[in-house]
Amino acid sequence: MPRVVKRALEVNDRKKIYLQLISMYQASQKYQYIEDIYKQLSKKFNTSLKVWTGFLEFLFTIRQLKKDRSAPAHVVVAGLEVSEPKGVLQRAL
Repeated sequence: MPRVVKRALEVNDRKKIYLQLISMYQASQKYQYIEDIYKQLSKKFNTSLKVWTGFLEFLFTIRQLKKDRSAPAHVVVAGLEVSEPKGVLQRAL
């Protein structure tokens, strides 16, 4: 898969490819990769409202999943360390 993603990034719009990759990781509950992608996106596309809102929504979702022990995804995110939404919001502004 990394070769396919690398090739797609060379040929297509990078932002669209990264956002699609994020949605694929969310669907497969591979949350550990998503924050790194959002960090890259926020550096490259720092004026994009779509990137910043997606990043913050992701962080709040992870925070909620960690609190809700009855959720099936709690096991996946229990040991995951992510940024605080407040810090990310300060960088966005």
